[in-house]
Amino acid sequence: MSESTSTTVSDITLYDLVHQGCSFSTIQKKQITYHKTETPGSTRLSFFEVIDECDVTTLINGVVETTQKAKPNDYIITGPACEQYVLSKEKFNKNYDLDGDTATTKQVIRFATTYNGPDTTLVASWGERMVVNSGDAIVIDTADITEARNMVAAAATEHNPNHYTYRIEQSVFEETYSLV
Repeated sequence: MSESTSTTVSDITLYDLVHQGCSFSTIQKKQITYHKTETPGSTRLSFFEVIDECDVTTLINGVVETTQKAKPNDYIITGPACEQYVLSKEKFNKNYDLDGDTATTKQVIRFATTYNGPDTTLVASWGERMVVNSGDAIVIDTADITEARNMVAAAATEHNPNHYTYRIEQSVFEETYSLV
């Protein structure tokens, strides 16, 4: 991963997606239960509250997807493909219902498109570069569908370098989201 998160020629943006004719659909997170662990990544579908700052590298099928910095009180989630990712406590609480040692995904709504182009990268909403492959989902990082539609409409007329999107690998997307 590059330490710089400025957009390069190879990074795809929301503007590019709109101008390539990608259509965005409403998606919903499936209800999945995760279990608290004492060690991050020790179990599929688990979560761990961070005590000490650390870097978390997301790997799927041995391929580095992105790297994120986890800070104290953040959560490291281990997903269905044993991939790890970081959520701030605020984002965790927006996306999961915590009940003791279990956390169940809230059925949040997002706006997404399927990317059908050459392998590339994008700068994710948290500022780190992510790999993007054909068939992956590109998700707009907001649960407000009106805001998401406004972002897509604005991207049709202006190239904004702000990073509102993130990528979900195709098989992980199929296991964790559904079309609404």
